[in-house]
Amino acid sequence: MKYNYEGEGNEFAYYTATIDYVSENRVQQRTNNGGTETIKVFECMNVKISVTYSKSEIFYREDFLNKNTKNTEILLMEPLISGTTWTLDDSSIRTSQRT
Repeated sequence: MKYNYEGEGNEFAYYTATIDYVSENRVQQRTNNGGTETIKVFECMNVKISVTYSKSEIFYREDFLNKNTKNTEILLMEPLISGTTWTLDDSSIRTSQRT
């Protein structure tokens, strides 16, 4: 899959996102903003979606699904209601909000 996003205002406003690899509970996404390529591995497990690996300046295709960073970043956590709060590995706090 490849997604193209348009943007205005500066040279890096647009970007493309491509799904490189998929496993049972992980997806590796590549983004290109015209200046660099970054990969992120997302994991859906234990009622949360996390970024388990991220690396910039990756101009080649490699399967990083089984790699993990020292600190994972929880992006979303159940229950999916306003006010759900969680703490990241760096002690910062995230809270889901309804907009």
